[in-house]
Amino acid sequence: MVPIQTLYHPGLSCGRLHRRMLAARLLLRNLGITPRRIYPERCHTSQGHPYDLYKPSRLVHHTLLMVYGFTLAGEKEFRLVRFAQTFAAAGFRVVVPDLPGLKSLDLVMGDLELLINMITYLHSESAGSIGLIGFSVGGGIALTAAASPMLRGYVDPILLFGSHYSLPDLWAGMRKTEGGIPKSKDAWDDFIWWQFVLAYRQRQAIGFNAIEEAEIVDLLTTYCYKTSLERKREAYERLVQPHGLLDTRCEEMDSDVMECLSPRGKLGMLLARVLVLHDSHDPLIPPSQSRSMLTELQQRGIPHGERLVITPLLSHVSPRAVLGLPDLLAILDVVGELLSGSSSV
Repeated sequence: MVPIQTLYHPGLSCGRLHRRMLAARLLLRNLGITPRRIYPERCHTSQGHPYDLYKPSRLVHHTLLMVYGFTLAGEKEFRLVRFAQTFAAAGFRVVVPDLPGLKSLDLVMGDLELLINMITYLHSESAGSIGLIGFSVGGGIALTAAASPMLRGYVDPILLFGSHYSLPDLWAGMRKTEGGIPKSKDAWDDFIWWQFVLAYRQRQAIGFNAIEEAEIVDLLTTYCYKTSLERKREAYERLVQPHGLLDTRCEEMDSDVMECLSPRGKLGMLLARVLVLHDSHDPLIPPSQSRSMLTELQQRGIPHGERLVITPLLSHVSPRAVLGLPDLLAILDVVGELLSGSSSV
């Protein structure tokens, strides 16, 4: 359990203490005890687009749209399902859309259009604004959708985990840093993951057979929660390394599409509070992306309108096992604000 001394200190307002308690209870349920088994219903929007719906057993006090990053499992990704179940058990109506681009590890305009349509549809069915939780690249695309002028006032609040601000800058940065030798277990884990992503994206050019391709798909689907680093390295050395070090220079990305899928320069009209968590050592999407995002958000002049927590407690978008007190309290405050729907302190 999180000790009460961690949550409370003299001078802390009752409102903030209450939000920390709510957040601690929810996070402990997600990180420790198996969350209540709330299984999703497969639903469709009025335009026929599929999504998974997690319905709470008690009164709904907010609708949450949850958007994943690059994952072949899509809306069925194990950690995402657990997260959705946790929020549904806490009384949220959770919607996880089917996004074909992100599910195929690709950047496509269709995902942005689907998210705009999904927010419009959910807002028409709800009494108030829609909450949004986004992870990695999916979070950046979701923020871009929420900032669309036609959706002004539809979304609030927004919680992002390790999301991008500028895909063109991120892609250019990857090209500059590729080729280095990993120096830690976490660095090896991230390096191998990106090599498998590139192997999957370049699978036709490389010429994997059906068995090899199926193994790569399985590894990418279970990579972040089920497969040991030893297994990952063995598979990398056997399947990918013989083809040389894969890098982004083998691919040409549409710069216009990347710019359209980036929130950079589009946040001026956004009314939502934006709460951002970012791994301080994230090699995939560096925290400088969130710092730049914060700078543009602050220019809106909205009181309590944005908050950024850069912390080593995350490994890209997943919690690490060891919690440090200052960052833990900051995370509790961020998640507590989402739970309460209030920005007052």
